[in-house]
Amino acid sequence: MSTSSHEEGSAVSTVVEAITADISARRVRPGERIVEAELARRFETSRGPVREALRHLAAQGLLEEHERRGWAVRRMSRDDVRELYQVREALEGQAAALAAHHVGDPAVRARAEQLRGWLKEFDGDLPRYVEELRRRDRFHDELAELSRNRLLQTMLRQLRPLTLQLQFSGFIFATRPADSIAEHVEILDAILAGDHERADRLTRVHIRTSRDVLLALPEDVFA
Repeated sequence: MSTSSHEEGSAVSTVVEAITADISARRVRPGERIVEAELARRFETSRGPVREALRHLAAQGLLEEHERRGWAVRRMSRDDVRELYQVREALEGQAAALAAHHVGDPAVRARAEQLRGWLKEFDGDLPRYVEELRRRDRFHDELAELSRNRLLQTMLRQLRPLTLQLQFSGFIFATRPADSIAEHVEILDAILAGDHERADRLTRVHIRTSRDVLLALPEDVFA
């Protein structure tokens, strides 16, 4: 690969990672425009790598292109939510089952116990838990790592920005936090008991419940 090609590829990766981080951190909102020229100035690159990065993000489902408005952060429809949560249910259920299979590994058990202890710290302090969720959904991040399956981790990591860019993410983080903690602890108890079937089932129920909370929102919330 020539030097110029390498530099262009590096610029594309930089733009992709930065915009993904912006969406995940909700620094840019669903429906907000993404302007090529502004990104080119921000990253001190030409518009070619920026355009390629935007196409890559559109293929991931994070952006959409409008004929007149250019690029914008994608807003989710009800069907988008259903499809996303179908995939999350399958993958995260499998991650929990694999974690239960590997719980005999001292490192996996120690990490699961630490995660459980972290969750129990929020008993009686739900506002702090909600604030933690706004920064990072640690339970779902670490569940993938407990699976010890690198491909599964990669797939879930790719879904994470799509989940966090939902136009109602702020709503769901503040909804049913006590139930969320209890469900997470129950999943970890199944993992620590080595009960892979129960861990899978509980995780799937948890994901479906989150989906149903979103689908119950008013029609004007959706694209």
